[in-house]
Amino acid sequence: MDIGRPPLRLDTLCDDVLTRIAYHVSTSTVAGPPTDLLSLLLTSKSIHNKISIPGNWKLLADTFRAKFDGEAVQGRFAERWSTDRCLGKELVKRCYMLKRIRRGHPELDGLQQVSEDLWTALLMMLECDEYNRVQLVQWAGIYQYLWQVILWSFATRSFDWFSNSEIPSLVVWLFWMTMDRDDLMREDPQHRLEMQKLLQPFIVASYKYPAFHATDYHQLLPLCPHEMPPPSPPADSTSYQTAPNRPHVRTITHYSHPLTIACPPLTAGALLCSAARSEVNRAIETAAGTGGWRALHPPGEPGQFGMTRAARDAAGQDGATFEDIDDYERGINVRCPGRSTSNDWDELWYRLVGCWDPWDNGGALRGMVYAFGQAAGAWRGMEFVPSQARYLGLLVHEARDPRVPMHRLVREDTVVRKPLYVTLKEHHCLAHEDALDYGDDEWGNDLLNAWLPRGTVLRENEDHLEIYDPVYDRTIRYETLAPGSSSAYLAKSAKQTSTRMEEEDESEYESDPAGAVGEDGEASYIDSEEWEDTVTHSASNVCDIILTGKTERVHGIAWGHFTYVGRVRPWDGLVCLLRRPADPSQARLGNAVFRGYIQGDNFVGHWRDVNTPLGLVGYECGFVMTRDES
Repeated sequence: MDIGRPPLRLDTLCDDVLTRIAYHVSTSTVAGPPTDLLSLLLTSKSIHNKISIPGNWKLLADTFRAKFDGEAVQGRFAERWSTDRCLGKELVKRCYMLKRIRRGHPELDGLQQVSEDLWTALLMMLECDEYNRVQLVQWAGIYQYLWQVILWSFATRSFDWFSNSEIPSLVVWLFWMTMDRDDLMREDPQHRLEMQKLLQPFIVASYKYPAFHATDYHQLLPLCPHEMPPPSPPADSTSYQTAPNRPHVRTITHYSHPLTIACPPLTAGALLCSAARSEVNRAIETAAGTGGWRALHPPGEPGQFGMTRAARDAAGQDGATFEDIDDYERGINVRCPGRSTSNDWDELWYRLVGCWDPWDNGGALRGMVYAFGQAAGAWRGMEFVPSQARYLGLLVHEARDPRVPMHRLVREDTVVRKPLYVTLKEHHCLAHEDALDYGDDEWGNDLLNAWLPRGTVLRENEDHLEIYDPVYDRTIRYETLAPGSSSAYLAKSAKQTSTRMEEEDESEYESDPAGAVGEDGEASYIDSEEWEDTVTHSASNVCDIILTGKTERVHGIAWGHFTYVGRVRPWDGLVCLLRRPADPSQARLGNAVFRGYIQGDNFVGHWRDVNTPLGLVGYECGFVMTRDES
């Protein structure tokens, strides 16, 4: 030991070693901002200058990678979105956001800042693989913050929960994306009840709120601006909503680049949140003996509910037995996202960034919005059915006095939930074949016939579907895709990629600390007219998708036999199905058209009657289904 050597001082270390120490200090814990780094920077002025946070993009980027999920940004964007400078600026932006959410006082930030923070949180969940959820749920406590935003809305009227679709949509979807079934089981019963009341108007009066990324009238999108002129450009192109039933569109800063994105459909999030809470509430009440059909049906009372399926079938009767009701009440009819990864949100992501303008094809961020075979298989769930008399009363009241808010007219008992079962098959028209013509006109406007020409005849075979096309008086063949199969013609399924027009010298950014981050943490754009993101798609060999389905016998006897036929809209992956009674003598069951999106293991959307013209509000409500794995 050299006693004469002076002790080694921290500020005498070389910059690289000191930066490495700073990295380990800033990432000593995953959850929360790198607050321990501040203590190191305050050690001395020389250490602060050597680490040089304003321009040390490598340190900030490495810290970002250790605390946030970064795989999604590399797969969804061009390389220039994930430079060290972009990741460093994103780290600072998110740290400010997490601190505001953890503080839990949205009234101190103002509506604009709250909106930006909610967008940042939503994008984090869309990119979440592991760490983002830890930051938002465990460290920041976003669940409590979302309730604070709702309470702030009603206490100060800073925004109207039932008319401002942007913030309610972000709040509802963040509730959905950050919860799992265990979270709902632990949810305060009063909060669960209040949430159902807040969601009820979005479900009952769904025609007033955003449900789809574009009007469901058309099967063929994008629209031609010469034949169907778009609305006048909005006064503020960075934040607008062209119609009450269209999602709000906003241009935000994401990884230091401008990103135009649409809100996820409000009614879909409301249906998922409401259905999940209904299931959890029923499970809790059934376990306690205060809910479920057994609690409502007195023991020993005669009736079909006391029969088994075998006894009912032997008696030649139809209708639900206690076995059918138990199967529905004890089964899983909606799946919470729980620990979903960014791959599970890919289709939703590409719809949000590529399907916000029905007159545009999505640009460089256009990606896969529907995975082949997604719809095929058995589904189970519930349809929300409002009382016809009360629903008509709502429409009449609104027509007479539109000034009365809809939420004041909606009652809790307006909607009942009915079991819904269907098994679907998916049929593909290959690229070298002629596809079935569109219904009604060249834009496929016949929504009430599931975008199919009137007079279409379908005949299912073991491995294909034969279709008679009444428009051209011909027979067409569609290949049937079995669930879980990987047919040879799908080997080149579509894949989104982004490339740069030129090579970029990242060292130019690394050596230029100017404009790093403002005092408020707001990131600036890193963009140039010389750069352009592009997208390359590989052919899928599929030019059209038709779906057929039915209610299996075991469920049809209990809840009604139905057949289904429909189509998938390639622009945004919207599924449209026409449901009809399998037995013509049961016409009383009525026809309905179902439209919705498949998100993960759930299929969520809206049904409506087919007797009301499209120009008028029809009898309609929502539905939620999940894959039947029984």
